[in-house]
Amino acid sequence: MVGHFLADRLPAAKIRAEATGRTGIAAAREMQADLVLLDLSLPDIDGFEVADQLGQEPVPPLVILLSVRMEDAALYRAGLPPCCGFIAKNYQIKDNLAQALDAAAAGLPFFSPEARLAMRQMRSSPDAFFKILSLTELALVPHLGLGASDDEIAAELGGKPLTIRNHRRRIMEKLGFHRSIDLIHWAIARGFVVVSPGCKPTLRRVRVPAR
Repeated sequence: MVGHFLADRLPAAKIRAEATGRTGIAAAREMQADLVLLDLSLPDIDGFEVADQLGQEPVPPLVILLSVRMEDAALYRAGLPPCCGFIAKNYQIKDNLAQALDAAAAGLPFFSPEARLAMRQMRSSPDAFFKILSLTELALVPHLGLGASDDEIAAELGGKPLTIRNHRRRIMEKLGFHRSIDLIHWAIARGFVVVSPGCKPTLRRVRVPAR
């Protein structure tokens, strides 16, 4: 549906649709894409991973995220390069896509009304996670939310288990948690960990540029 809409609105544009994150990255590189509409729910890798890899291109494309869910982690990431917007997948998607294309052509970000409201509420909260946690701690939250041990996280990311343990303790103190299970539930609710029926939980990496 999105592809047909784009083809009708931009008849001179070269448009490709890909079903997986990896083939999408390859297609964007091959085309030297100007704009990527990126669904966060992909069958192979997380949409955040796709955005991160596209952001490392010499001339990164603009990326607009699409999702049926508006968790805090996704909204936060949608405001950071190379992402320049977020569209909720609902009955207004065609109208929002049209506005997003106009905004992108003008070099402006675009967030659908639901996303704007959710972002405003998130950013106005004094307890917003990005106001409390450091960048290093934010990067660890998905791993902690997946229930990984200190040894497992240290082996994957490099470093020492004791360092991970100290970060875990500080994160829980900052968020007011006394049990690891509370941190896991919080990470899932905020969208740092994706839980789908019948599927193994997967972490959503939040790599962000330095403030």
